Amino acid sequence: IKMVGSPVVVALTATATPEVRDDIVKQLALKESDLVITGFARPNLQFAVMPAANSHKIESIVNLLTTNSELGSGIIYVGTRNKADEIVEVLMDHDVKAVVYHAGMDAESRDWVQNKFMSGEAQVVVATNAFGLGINKKDIRFVIHHDLPGTIEAYYQEAGRAGRDGLPSFCLLFYHYSE
Repeated sequence: IKMVGSPVVVALTATATPEVRDDIVKQLALKESDLVITGFARPNLQFAVMPAANSHKIESIVNLLTTNSELGSGIIYVGTRNKADEIVEVLMDHDVKAVVYHAGMDAESRDWVQNKFMSGEAQVVVATNAFGLGINKKDIRFVIHHDLPGTIEAYYQEAGRAGRDGLPSFCLLFYHYSE
């Protein structure tokens, strides 16, 4: 900021904990900054939690995607690279246009996946939490969490990628007590 003549600066984020907000101010060395916080409510999002054993989660996802052709695009978050690869294979076997995204991929492959999703050529991205930062696809209709995210903040950040155009969208979280 100093190197470019100390212009007026605005820092924006969709969701941030108080610690993250403080860190943004600190990292940007903002002085006399105003903090504007609006509500987190997103009335167009429907949230659901579904109990399911690990073996039934994929079956439920396949059933949801293959019996609801009007769903549109979405993201399925998983906890591991192996799970992402496994789910995308099953979806593709059921004619769902799916791609996989995780940090183990090279930059060119990650760009290819992101372009396929953003253009609508791929309906679904099955991804670890490496996917999502900077994604501004407004018509994501669903976000499914196959595995529990690490924090409630991470969950809300990821789920909040659905319905950015204000249209009805849903967020589904699977859980199982023993997993």
